[in-house]
Amino acid sequence: QLSQVEMVVYDECDRLFEMGFAEQLKTITERMPNNRQSLLFSATISAEVKDFTLAGIKDYRMVSVDKDNKLSELLKIHFFVCRSNEKEAALMYILREKVEKGEQTIVFGATRYHVEYLCELAIKAGFKANFIYGAMDQATREEKLRDFRYKKTNFMFVTDLAARGIDIPYLENVVHYDFPTKMKLFIHRAGRTARAGRTGVSYGIVTNEELAYLHDLSIFVGRDHLDK
Repeated sequence: QLSQVEMVVYDECDRLFEMGFAEQLKTITERMPNNRQSLLFSATISAEVKDFTLAGIKDYRMVSVDKDNKLSELLKIHFFVCRSNEKEAALMYILREKVEKGEQTIVFGATRYHVEYLCELAIKAGFKANFIYGAMDQATREEKLRDFRYKKTNFMFVTDLAARGIDIPYLENVVHYDFPTKMKLFIHRAGRTARAGRTGVSYGIVTNEELAYLHDLSIFVGRDHLDK
């Protein structure tokens, strides 16, 4: 009974807004008591999300750990610029030559069809890989994630939607197969490694058509140069 809710937690609310779930969130929230306690946790908070969360709330506290456009100093960032028809080869090169044996790596793809296809390529190339997408049933999702956590598989291919809720404490690498057009999304992805004082590496595959996004990213994160 939503009318009995005393506390509500909005986790990764900004991404839910970006993916088009604003109306559903508002409908659910309107059915809760006004005197509830509301908690919001997010790596980035847009103005739209802030206005939604604080609507009708007079007494609130905002706690910021760091800037939402900052990457960890322990994170190494590398980019591979290639032609569009060379992306699969670039990915296989990264997985084989750049990722150390036994390290845990998440690869981000644009759609469920991308991650299924890329995972199949990786398996045929001899890698222990699996995939998760948003529409996958919960039992299958948990089984695949469990195999990854216990290192039965070392490579997990995911969509951005599926990556929400995935918690891997000691993830060494993140690969952006499809370069994000929104800079905060890059922060979300890359921020899954180099946590809690540990080092990590982010690899991005960039086509010539996406070089403008790479330039925007360098400005957004405030780094003077990025490795290529």
